[in-house]
This record gives sequence, structure tokens and C-alpha cells, in this order.
Amino acid sequence: MRGADTALRDAIATALDRDRSVDVDLAELAVEVRAGQEDSSGMARAARWAVRACDLLGDPTRAVGVLTDAVGWLHAFGEPAGDLGHHLATRFGELGRAQLVAAPNLVLHVAGTEEESVIHHAAAEVGDQTPGDTGVFIADPYAVAKVLAQISGDAEPALARLADEVGLPGRRSDLVGPARQVVRTGRTGRAIAIGLDQAVAGVDMPRLVLDTLVRAPDVRRTP
Repeated sequence: MRGADTALRDAIATALDRDRSVDVDLAELAVEVRAGQEDSSGMARAARWAVRACDLLGDPTRAVGVLTDAVGWLHAFGEPAGDLGHHLATRFGELGRAQLVAAPNLVLHVAGTEEESVIHHAAAEVGDQTPGDTGVFIADPYAVAKVLAQISGDAEPALARLADEVGLPGRRSDLVGPARQVVRTGRTGRAIAIGLDQAVAGVDMPRLVLDTLVRAPDVRRTP
């Protein structure tokens, strides 16, 4: 690890003409090095450097990935996420529909730190744009039916509006049929948002959605 630390310092000192993408690469390497040394404060500083480099590069999605990795390391060290956790929640909340659809695996990667807020933001942003093969949410009508089954009676008006959108009567007796239409018309995210807002008491809806409907992540560096 000391060798990696030395190599990192040399790269920073000598690569004066590097482009901004190299800055991000070096900053991400610094996060890994400091994490490997269990230097939480140094790792946090490196993460902030990486986020600034991502901003200069114009890549907010990569910045969110950096912050997620850093928060994951802090959790692995048994330390609170602190301002990095708040920064992560804010940054993820700033991602728009196009960015989420372009990086569907990001939701599950981030959700380990802030499940409900992350899933709700993704559902609200991509509510009517959830293509089956590459969308943020998996096209599984049976999983959607499970979500619909755990929505409280107070959500009937919202469910009736959803039924109108997908071209079905607003009845809940047969959940699999409506769920198929929800998936077919790309309204999975809309159904999830209703479930998160008005789940039956005692139901852990974020965990249900995370376990059954959020697309698995790409292989990444993990703590």
C-alpha cells in the first residue's frame, strides 16, 4: 500500500499537463489508497477532491459514484457518513431522468446508504420511462403486483389515476393483470412512487422494491 501511495504522489506531482479525466482517475485512486490504509479522514478528503474533479469534467453521475463508494467505506469502518452522506443524498437528488436512465445500475449502488429517498427520487424521475431491457426498474409484473398489494386503501385515488393512465378500470381485485399493464406501458416507476408514499403500516416498502424491482449493479469496486 505504501508503494501505491508513493506512486500516487508521483503521478500528481509530475502529470502537470494531464486532462481533467486523469484528475478524476487520480482522485478515485486516492480514495482507494486512503481507504486501504483505513485513513477515513484522508479518504474523505480524496473523495471531495474527486467530486470537484468530476464537476470540472462535467460528470455528475460519476461524482455520485465516488461519494457512494466513500460512504460505503465509512460504513465499513464503523463510522458515520456525516457530511459525505448528506452530500451524496443531495447530489443524487439532483440527477435528472436522462442521467438515471443512462445509468440504471446506479440506483441499487446508491440505495445501500439512503434506500427510501434514492428509490423515491428514481421512481419519480423515471415514472413513465422504464424500458424493460435497460430501465432503472426490472420489468416484472409479479413484483409490481406485490407492491400494489401492499398499498393502503388511502391510495385509491392515486391508483385510480394510474389505472386511467394505463387504460384499465381502477379496481384492485386482480393485481397481476393491472401490474402487467403497468409494466407494458412503462409506468413501473409511477407504481413504485405510490407504494413508497402510501404503503400499508408495517411494510418495509423500500426494501421490497430494492429486493424485487431495482436492477442489479455493474461490478464495481466495493468496500
